[in-house]
Amino acid sequence: MEKAELEQKIEEQRQKLYHLYITDDHYPEIVKISQYLDELLNEYTLYTNSFKQQKGLTFE
Repeated sequence: MEKAELEQKIEEQRQKLYHLYITDDHYPEIVKISQYLDELLNEYTLYTNSFKQQKGLTFE
């Protein structure tokens, strides 16, 4: 996935979670969305870390 696509999907999942938290108590749906959001955030982290390494921006 491209960075912009990842950012969009992350925001969509955050909005879904927010809506469920304030309107309903659908625990299984919240867990499912949370797990998917975790996967997206992990992929986003890998993407940004790879970009930083390519640009020589790592600080160790």
